Amino acid sequence: MSKKMAVVGAGAAGSYIGAFLTREGYDVTILDMWGDHVEMMRSEGIKVTGTQGPFEVPVNAYHFTDAMQLNEEFDIIFLAVKSYDTEWVAHFAKRFLKQDGVMVDNQNCMNDSLVASIVGFERAIGCVMSSITVGLWEPGLVNRGGAIGRDTGHDVFRVGELHGRITPRAEEIAELLSCIDASRPTSNIWGERWSKLVTNASSNPITAMTGL
Repeated sequence: MSKKMAVVGAGAAGSYIGAFLTREGYDVTILDMWGDHVEMMRSEGIKVTGTQGPFEVPVNAYHFTDAMQLNEEFDIIFLAVKSYDTEWVAHFAKRFLKQDGVMVDNQNCMNDSLVASIVGFERAIGCVMSSITVGLWEPGLVNRGGAIGRDTGHDVFRVGELHGRITPRAEEIAELLSCIDASRPTSNIWGERWSKLVTNASSNPITAMTGL
């Protein structure tokens, strides 16, 4: 039986992940709090444009307020909300996570320990997304800019256990994400997080001030 997956937080990254995993044929449910986006996903699916598009895929989408209708648990939950929503959304999503399931922190921030403290360290794993530019400019439409990682030898997704050991589930999740772009397990998820933080801290203020 294929594993059931959920993407909680369908912003740019979450919508992108959800679209590709769904197109690959996986059993994926997408949960989000933006009403217009959820309605568009329900009626039209997700449209992907840019360097890995265009394509459209029907998706199974729910608003957070409708999620209590779900009478199922998930093997893998990808957490992709903004940092300031992490704590309450992790508590919200925990009820849908199987006892032996795993919550994958796909956020662009340092919240792995917080997520683990909520769902349990044995049910938490980190995922850094490196050098991938995706944008959600209107409901139901996600765009990727820039080069595709696998075309340049760059691993976009780095999946790692918080304790630093390479495990079968880290390898499994990395393999799942490889349908999107180059992916690998890592024994140093904390180093990957700090490297991403340093890169963002160096470049984001400049791009914000200059509009580049």
